[in-house]
Amino acid sequence: MKDLKDRAEKLRLDAIDCDLIAKLATDDDKRKAFEYLAEQYRAMAEAIEHVMAQRIDAQVRVMARPPDRSKRSP
Repeated sequence: MKDLKDRAEKLRLDAIDCDLIAKLATDDDKRKAFEYLAEQYRAMAEAIEHVMAQRIDAQVRVMARPPDRSKRSP
């Protein structure tokens, strides 16, 4: 899970870098390209965070489930 968290954080930092480059770009096409890249990096980070949240929810449901009493030894 830590790998996913690190990857999402890296993507968010890359998005910030692209935003900065877009703001500094003098060429309109380059500005638009870096704005697009920033959006894509943020979308990928959100997707990773969504997967992480789903995994955590699934783990919580498994841990909260009552023990299966049907498999008792006689």
